[in-house]
Amino acid sequence: MIICKVCGRHIENDNANFCENCGESLREHSSFEYQEPVKPAVQNTIEGASNEIPFRTFMGVLLLQLIPGVGWLIYAIVLVTWLLGNQYSQTHKNFAKASLIMSLISLVGAVFLVSSGYFPLS
Repeated sequence: MIICKVCGRHIENDNANFCENCGESLREHSSFEYQEPVKPAVQNTIEGASNEIPFRTFMGVLLLQLIPGVGWLIYAIVLVTWLLGNQYSQTHKNFAKASLIMSLISLVGAVFLVSSGYFPLS
């Protein structure tokens, strides 16, 4: 059995001249040597932090909007903090960005409906 020095594939045919996988010559001495593929490490902003948002955090942030009076403000502050903070994962940033965009679309739609007379305030 021959092992390709470039891709590491095991080749059953001892008389083969070229690797079936990468096409490298098996008879010539090559300057390349097989190296185990390096698996990319999951990079988090904080050591040991998870990229996932736990369900309780997700629901807690969404339920902040239900606090009478200042809930929307606290909700917006949390989302902006997630979006601009360096200690949060990309998942937190994506959730914050999407939520802020949806909130802005809802606000523009509500202003349009009220100003056009569909939902009069008084």
